Amino acid sequence: GKIMQINVKHVITALKELKTLPLKDKSQLLSHIFFKNIHNKLFLQVSDGRIFKSIEIAFKGKILECDCDYVELSKFLNIVDEDYITIVSNMATITLSTTEQRIELEQFKEEGSESPFLFNQMLSAKIDTEITISDSVFNAIDVNNPKFELNGMLIDLGNKALVSTDTRRLAVEYKDFTVTGNENTQQLIIPKKALIGCSSIKDIKFNKNFISFINNKGVSVRTELIAGKYPEYQRIIPKEKKVSIEVNGLELKKVLKKVKAKDLQIKHKNDFMYIAYYDSSKTVDIAKIACQYSSSLELKYALSAIYLYDAITENEVVLKINDYNLPIVLESPHLKSIIMPIIVDKECIDIGEIVSDLCMKKSTFKYNLSASTPRKESTVRISDAKVIRELTDEIKYLKQQLISKPSNKLISRKKVA
Repeated sequence: GKIMQINVKHVITALKELKTLPLKDKSQLLSHIFFKNIHNKLFLQVSDGRIFKSIEIAFKGKILECDCDYVELSKFLNIVDEDYITIVSNMATITLSTTEQRIELEQFKEEGSESPFLFNQMLSAKIDTEITISDSVFNAIDVNNPKFELNGMLIDLGNKALVSTDTRRLAVEYKDFTVTGNENTQQLIIPKKALIGCSSIKDIKFNKNFISFINNKGVSVRTELIAGKYPEYQRIIPKEKKVSIEVNGLELKKVLKKVKAKDLQIKHKNDFMYIAYYDSSKTVDIAKIACQYSSSLELKYALSAIYLYDAITENEVVLKINDYNLPIVLESPHLKSIIMPIIVDKECIDIGEIVSDLCMKKSTFKYNLSASTPRKESTVRISDAKVIRELTDEIKYLKQQLISKPSNKLISRKKVA
């Protein structure tokens, strides 16, 4: 059989990058990793039948073509304490060995099945520019949506933009790239699975049904495009706005990191942004951030903290808002995000007004709720009348303390639950 040596560390690194595709399947085709000679270079490749991922690795000796079970190969590499392993390939088996260890694995031999390296599509068009993909765009791609187009990222060739939506948020990132070739298509919808683990793609070639590219990890990806027409996303973007709010993105992200899985209730007043939320111990937290607010009106609305966090990619962000129940636009130089608000009672943000004068002295304020009435966190709302009533009474007491005995420390008369 053919013999070759490969560096253990190189293979382990390659396996980590290729693991982004599901490799557990009854068919050996989808659970095996393949070694392949492509233009006198050795590549490792995996496939799920629609997406093909491969990565080049260093080798010594003869280039061979073989395959073995991904899981078994990983297990063997984990117990190897040498720099190189030797591969011997025969017709039905592949032997992996070091000076002290040896394992023999069965090769993929299923008649009638196509080789996972069979990708003979003519890709006549290309994008010459490397395209970065922000977390805002990637995270907004939906998963398992019956409308299959939403399970991928759109490259809008006409408007030169990357687009994604999960129906609750929309991300549009504008790019400067050049398309060459005569493909009669304006939309490329790339499956989310093909983009996992990468922040940029280059050497992009495509036709109306397929696309290939190399990601920032050096992985070559070839995949079918998602068929269908992407929704007319530009119709969703509000063309007018009542108010604009400029806020420091870094400061806002610091707050959002603490409550990334929570819903937020937000109020803008006097060039300050008040963010109210419940923490894991059912404590009402209110954070205050300076902003530039273009209106004398008080503005209140509620948003998902995760969606707001994902939408911030720049130091300076502009929020454009029409009303508490209409889509909210976040703009930075190259990214536009539209987030659907959480529809709640307008009065639910009154907590921000109650503590606004105290927030002038502190950047955050905490109030611990009484545990006399047990409730599930999922049902707790800042708009609860009992919560507002308790908080109002407590703030009055704290205000009296502040007036009679000014101090940086405010001592609650209630015990922490």
